[in-house]
Order: sequence, then C-alpha cells, then structure tokens
Amino acid sequence: MFASFITQLAARSEPALRWSGPAGDLELTGAVFANWIYKSTALWEDYGASGLAVITDGHLHWRAAAGMLAAAGLGLPVSVLEADSAAPDGAHVALVPAGMEQAEAAFDADEVFVYATEPLALSTDVPEDFLDFITEVRSRPDVVPLASTQQLRLDVKGRTLSVPIPEEPGPDAVLPAFPTDEAELTSALRALLGGILTLG
Repeated sequence: MFASFITQLAARSEPALRWSGPAGDLELTGAVFANWIYKSTALWEDYGASGLAVITDGHLHWRAAAGMLAAAGLGLPVSVLEADSAAPDGAHVALVPAGMEQAEAAFDADEVFVYATEPLALSTDVPEDFLDFITEVRSRPDVVPLASTQQLRLDVKGRTLSVPIPEEPGPDAVLPAFPTDEAELTSALRALLGGILTLG
C-alpha cells in the first residue's frame, strides 16, 4: 500500500531520484524525496484538494513528481495535461512550472500552485492570486499519516493508467517524459525503491 511504499522510500539514504533539466541537475536520496511527498500530502489535505491537474511542458520535474505521487496516494484524481489541454472535470487544484501560470488547463482550478524549475530553488516568484508551491510545501510537517491506497491511478493526457503500488524494489529506470503505459509507471515506482529513477 502507499504508506508502506513511502516508508521503504524514506529508508533509502542513497540516491533514488535523478533529475536533469535546462536549469541544472540534481540527485535526491529516497529520504529527501519521501519528505517532499509527505509534505505535499499535508499541503493537499490542508487545502482540501479534490483532484490535481499537473500541467507539463513535456517533461516531469521532480517537484511535480512529488506533488503527483502525494495526490495519487491520497486517492485523488490526478490528470497530467499539456498547457493547451482542457481542464479536468470536477473541483481540482493545479500544479504548474513557473512561466506556465496562464495555461488554459489551469483556468478552472480552485488554486494554482507554481514551482520554480531551478533544482535547488527555495521559493518561487509568483504573480498575484497564485501560490508558491515550494514555500507552501516547505512549511508543512516532515511526516504525516499516509493513506492505505492500494492502487495508483493517473490520467495521462487522456489515458488512464492504474497499477498496484509495488512492494518489491526494481532496477534503474529512465522516464524522459510522463509514463505512457502501466509497465513504464510500475518500472518507475520500483526504481524508487531499489535503483535510481532518472527524470528529464
């Protein structure tokens, strides 16, 4: 279940996630990435999020991955969208990289959380009426109770992916964009437990 998955991830003191982007590269230990998932879970709960729209420029940033996993772990509907996609049905919050605040896919969101893409940024400059995802996350508790969710579900650009949350670690995996099928999603999750998941 999701809680035990994150417990396993948090026990890893070695790198579990590698991110590479135009603003730089970063490796995160399992413990650090799990901490971001814990804090993101608290954030979505505090804001009463009913769903999450992750708006992408075609790549999965490590901060977006943390927010996405936290929402999916809570059992919330999670939609991965391109900037010009229609917003998902139903109440939701949106998570967007800086510079994409005005994306059509974010128009109907209850709140829009914006994150800087620089790998070590401690805050984000955001326009009025938007929220700084980094600052909001960093202000949350380091550990919170997690749900016993058994199945991880994502709607990726109109395709629903649903996989059992793995318990067994796996080898390294590379995710250049978002997962496109269940096998790719499972491999990515298992890599977090036993190898290194490379994003970007």
